[in-house]
Amino acid sequence: MSLPATTVWVEVKIRECHAVIARRHVVTFRAVEANIRKISKGYVTTLQGQVTALQRQVTALQGQVTTLQGQQGPAGGPAQPELPEEAVALVEIEANVMYWVKTFPLATRASLSSRGVNISSTLCPLCENEDESIDRILISCPRVLSIWRKIWSWWHLPPPTSFPLFSIKDIASGSVVSQGCPRLNKVIHGVFQSALWAIWNWRNRVVNSPPDGVEGAKEEDIFPTIQRISKTWISAHYSLQLIS
Repeated sequence: MSLPATTVWVEVKIRECHAVIARRHVVTFRAVEANIRKISKGYVTTLQGQVTALQRQVTALQGQVTTLQGQQGPAGGPAQPELPEEAVALVEIEANVMYWVKTFPLATRASLSSRGVNISSTLCPLCENEDESIDRILISCPRVLSIWRKIWSWWHLPPPTSFPLFSIKDIASGSVVSQGCPRLNKVIHGVFQSALWAIWNWRNRVVNSPPDGVEGAKEEDIFPTIQRISKTWISAHYSLQLIS
């Protein structure tokens, strides 16, 4: 084969190789595009399911708020006490607490740090002994454990051999205690949700307090608040005779 013929042959082979590479790029791009569409479709479906679930929750909560408003009595009737602030907590508890815990990580210091947020400390703001995880701030911090012990005593629950023997996931699933009565189990689950709401709000007050008010915020006794919120939750679902 002469040199010019060899050159032509090489050029032809180069063009063939380019064509093969181009076809492979097209196939690869189409495959990636198909995967992206598939993933996007699944993500949209998941979001639609979450939105539908939230819409059902909102509808149920609107009914509960209407019930609570009805307890105030008709206009012009006998004077009735205004809805307590805990009624607002009731809506937030049922709409958010378990959804936040199961779906989104709470903005604990350890969680923020793991997501690249620059914070001064990752320690639990209540005890400052361990990193602030969800289970630490809501259950196992020594200051918080004392609250859970009071709840156990209030409801005469079988005492665990040591605290904590449960996690936030156990509370979310309702598997912490079983009293043999579905209604009572649901009530206790509502009490636990009330406690989580109150503890997280207490934590936020500590974090957002000025330097000279942090220690005072830590010493706040939130157990009476948990009792009031729990009674509001129960009154919206059952008779208050359950806790009389």
